[in-house]
Amino acid sequence: MRSLNENIYVSNQHRIWQKDLKDPKKAKQIKVHQFAKEVVKDLKPESKILSLGCGAGLDEIFFAKKGHFVVATDFLESAINELNERIKKEKITNLKAKVQDIAEPFVFWDEFFDAVYSHLSLNFITDAHLVKAIKEIRRVLKPNGAIYIIALSVSDKDYSDKTFGKGKEIEKDTFLRNGKFFHYFSREYLEKRFSEFGFRVEDVVTGKRIFFPPDGRVMGFIQFKARKSNTGRGRGRS
Repeated sequence: MRSLNENIYVSNQHRIWQKDLKDPKKAKQIKVHQFAKEVVKDLKPESKILSLGCGAGLDEIFFAKKGHFVVATDFLESAINELNERIKKEKITNLKAKVQDIAEPFVFWDEFFDAVYSHLSLNFITDAHLVKAIKEIRRVLKPNGAIYIIALSVSDKDYSDKTFGKGKEIEKDTFLRNGKFFHYFSREYLEKRFSEFGFRVEDVVTGKRIFFPPDGRVMGFIQFKARKSNTGRGRGRS
């Protein structure tokens, strides 16, 4: 049986994010994110990368043009359709775009990817959904594969309160604002969650950055890298 928070997520999130995608006033990605440029330096040649919450897909196109095989995912079909049109137009053969909700089981084989990439996509699910996602990330990563995350940190909460309204706190550091979940991460939280599911934390950086230049907002972030530490194998999922 689903919890109240899960029911809220299932019933509202797709509709709300779809509306935002069409809103010209909402901040949009117009260039490759700085985090992607940092991550690409750490990747082995021709890595297989799973990207969660790709949005416009500029980071994913960047990875593909650097010679990596990329599967870009988003839970909005319209975003994936737009990215597929661009992939076709630019004739990018090593980038695939697929509809995938982070909060649902992944449709990929066990131990298929060398790396998983997430740029601000994990902030909009609850702790229960994040735990499910971590299990799936662990499942699809090869032994010693890496997860690269940049997310809004707890230091961004006060700014968000002023910008979006305080909202209702539904669990620690997680708020419901206008139908959306805003989940802010601390170093301790991410280290605990990933460590308990078989990851070895390698790097954590916190700071402030402008993510969407036209918008100009300076946002508190946490940058996180962990590596799958177990070598067990499970069943594949087609």
